[in-house]
Amino acid sequence: MRGKQLELETLETNPRLFRVRSLLSSDECALVRSMAEGHYTESASYDEDSGEQFDAARDGRRRSHNAFVGLLHNKRFSGFPTSERIERLQRRVASLIRMGMPNAEPWQVVRYAPGGFYRLHQDGVYFPEYNTTRVATVLVYLNSLHGDDGGATNFPYSGGVPATPRDAHSCSEGRTVVPHQGDALIFYNVLPRAPGRVWRPEELVFDSTAKHAACPLVRSEKYIANIWLHSADPTAGLRWGTANSP
Repeated sequence: MRGKQLELETLETNPRLFRVRSLLSSDECALVRSMAEGHYTESASYDEDSGEQFDAARDGRRRSHNAFVGLLHNKRFSGFPTSERIERLQRRVASLIRMGMPNAEPWQVVRYAPGGFYRLHQDGVYFPEYNTTRVATVLVYLNSLHGDDGGATNFPYSGGVPATPRDAHSCSEGRTVVPHQGDALIFYNVLPRAPGRVWRPEELVFDSTAKHAACPLVRSEKYIANIWLHSADPTAGLRWGTANSP
């Protein structure tokens, strides 16, 4: 990346899971958090096959609040607060994994209070109405936690062994990452594609080992911000509210 050297650490190859230390500075983490203030709503989740939205709190999948800030597929939309600095940080993330801003969703800033969690889930979702798939996730920790605070990110299927964890929701198996401010996790939600042909979004196969959980938070608060990257620009030829190119 121009102007800043970053080291990519491989945590797992199955799933393809990487860590970048200090992707954001403490001031940049504070900027993302401040942009989200006043915009939080109860978090939702989606069915990975149909794209249907669940009531996450009612069905017990998730307990948190989130807000979306920045550009949606390189366009400014009413309802998503943004600034030039926030957008520069988005471009930093997109360039990190060599994908363009038209493929990127906004920052999803998530706030967990004590008792908050997100049960085992897959970030990869195919949206048939837009013919696109969330293929990759970049998750940035906006504050640090200690091991006994809870709130770690757990990949129970990491390494592919055991194939079926004894308790996939316990956060006791597989790879567990404790949040450290500014660090980023990068992981791919679909299996690697064979070269030599163009793959349509609906043909992509989700990587079950990329399923992960936000472990229950015991104390303090936890803030993360993630960006999902798509296989294509879902807004091409569509109108989602009022949009303006930056």
